[in-house]
Amino acid sequence: MSPTPILDGEQPLPSRKVHWVPALFLGFVIGGLLIAFERATGSGPIHLRPTAIAEFFAALYIAILVHETGHAIAGITAGFELRAFMVGAFLFSKEAGRWRFRLLLRNLLWGGFTAATPCSDQDLLNRYMRFVLGGPAASLILLVLTLLFPVGPLIRILFWVNLLLTVSVCIPYTVVSLPNDAKLILLLTGKGAVAERIVASLYLLALDTQGKRPRDLPRALIEKLSVATKDTSRMPTALSFLLSDAAENNDPQQGAEILEQALAMNHKMLPDARRGFMAAAACYHGFHNRDAARTEEWLKRARSVKSNASQRDWDSQALATTAFARGDYDQATELLTRFIALIDRQPTSGMLAAERERMLALVNSLSDPSTAQLFTTSSNAVSRALAQ
Repeated sequence: MSPTPILDGEQPLPSRKVHWVPALFLGFVIGGLLIAFERATGSGPIHLRPTAIAEFFAALYIAILVHETGHAIAGITAGFELRAFMVGAFLFSKEAGRWRFRLLLRNLLWGGFTAATPCSDQDLLNRYMRFVLGGPAASLILLVLTLLFPVGPLIRILFWVNLLLTVSVCIPYTVVSLPNDAKLILLLTGKGAVAERIVASLYLLALDTQGKRPRDLPRALIEKLSVATKDTSRMPTALSFLLSDAAENNDPQQGAEILEQALAMNHKMLPDARRGFMAAAACYHGFHNRDAARTEEWLKRARSVKSNASQRDWDSQALATTAFARGDYDQATELLTRFIALIDRQPTSGMLAAERERMLALVNSLSDPSTAQLFTTSSNAVSRALAQ
């Protein structure tokens, strides 16, 4: 068997497990406790009004908006640049220097997130702690305000929804490799390989935002990313740095091993990162192995993932690898040119600058395709994984 069986198609991708039964049971328990508490405090029987569902969604979105706004304000004041802001189905993302709005109905009850990158590496750990604590602090303020406001149907619902949200962010846990606020604080204030990986990722993100190329990044920080741990918190970000480092060193064997690790935990990533690493697998087989069939297979899988932030020509590099593997170098050149334009629309990134340079070199070498074999990552994998 191949040392990279998932990447080479000898083993299937891990299936995504959705624990619906425990979630539903927990929901019924929490709902029953809230109803019992309301009755015990003499609030009277609870009647389901025609506007109850609308009031619930309004309360849910207000609670999420306040929480994420707390993160955003704390991040801006701590010297972070906002890249994305999502509240339920409403997503605002920064692309080509401008903010873009998307309505994602499949995320109606998803929650929210605030993505930001550090503008500098000075006092980064303390600044990031402020960014993380901004959300819970805002939720606590809203909790106090709902106790002070005159009691009404919407305020009562908002109080309970926000209370549950506040409690949930105070209980440490990890979902799809994303630690919640409490888990992040514990990791950042503790010791161990996971904490070192997260801190190293933070500093590398700051350097990458300044335009530092992968070869110029501190090796000590890169090495901390490669330590295997059972806890996968922020692992997609670490793997994106390692993959870019392998591409910079033109080390296809190391790149294949990193891709295998990423694909093995693909079911624990957000959709954007999952799709990005699948696109990177397509690029690996197309550019390095010149295997058009395997490239098309991975590209098909990547396209099947419903992404939150699809950009025009996101798949142009993977399509170029297919054309390259088939020997259609004119089409490969055209698609790579579109891909380079996609990179140029992204915020400043040392990893993306390195990828752009490799793609330009490949375009120039296509006049003599026998010399054009190289290993490259996918900037789509890098940019999407950094969001995690």
